[in-house]
Amino acid sequence: MKTLLRLAFIVSFLLLPKWASAQEADVDFDYFYQTLAPYGSWIQVEGYGYCWQPTIRDADWQPYAFGHWAHTDDGWLWISDDTEPWGWICYHYGRWINFDNLGWVWVPGYTWAPAWVTWRYGDGYCGWAPMPPSRYPGEISFGWFNFCAVTDMGMPYLRHCIIKRTYNYVYFGRTIIIVGGRPHSGGRYYAQGPDWNEINRHSRQPIPHYTLDRRGGRPQGDIRNFRPQEQNNRVTVFAPTVRREQPKTTPPNPMVYQRNPVVNNGSNAYRPPRATNDTPPSAEPNRWMNR
Repeated sequence: MKTLLRLAFIVSFLLLPKWASAQEADVDFDYFYQTLAPYGSWIQVEGYGYCWQPTIRDADWQPYAFGHWAHTDDGWLWISDDTEPWGWICYHYGRWINFDNLGWVWVPGYTWAPAWVTWRYGDGYCGWAPMPPSRYPGEISFGWFNFCAVTDMGMPYLRHCIIKRTYNYVYFGRTIIIVGGRPHSGGRYYAQGPDWNEINRHSRQPIPHYTLDRRGGRPQGDIRNFRPQEQNNRVTVFAPTVRREQPKTTPPNPMVYQRNPVVNNGSNAYRPPRATNDTPPSAEPNRWMNR
């Protein structure tokens, strides 16, 4: 048994991502440009600069749906599925925004956070939506949210539990926004989220609480290895510091400059017909997004 445990430890150590020397401790936007290029397209958007759009074949895809939640000393941590190997960058730095003529794009940012989302909670349901960039005008509406029952919050593949977005307006009305953020360098940088103890009491599967081990340095090796690593009571996240300097290069093969982008705030999402007594319909039994 001891021999097997030693072997398992050695294998897990070898599979961990490697890090460069201290002289290469930081990354910059050039690193984002090169690392994300194989997984999507860079688009220059008026007012937002270079934005990245993942190559996704599902027309109903949106951020923070393919993965699961864990809880840490620094709040709720989004852990993306292996199907989104770029998630360790795009769900923890920068923000997402939805345009009518483009769809969802990621706007790079400098500051790491467990998840850049805003939360809603109530009536037995949780909802989370990407936080837009600070330059975004106005409020986001129900179409940006992923909703699921509180009992499903501990599930390892939340995409199977997310309620079909055609019914988002129902659960948007049944929940209230959670106000408050976690401090970072004296300022607010991400939303606090619902109370972990309360959510955990109702979840069918326990939601782990971890001590956050944040690693610096420039990642080396396969990008698929850099998603958060859960082990015992600790989760290791790979969060290099992003240098605040002008990029030395432009993204590989950027798409044509997008002028006058029209933001889709989610308020024009499809609404199913109301019942004859004007009461909202119940969610469909198959709750996964349009699948």
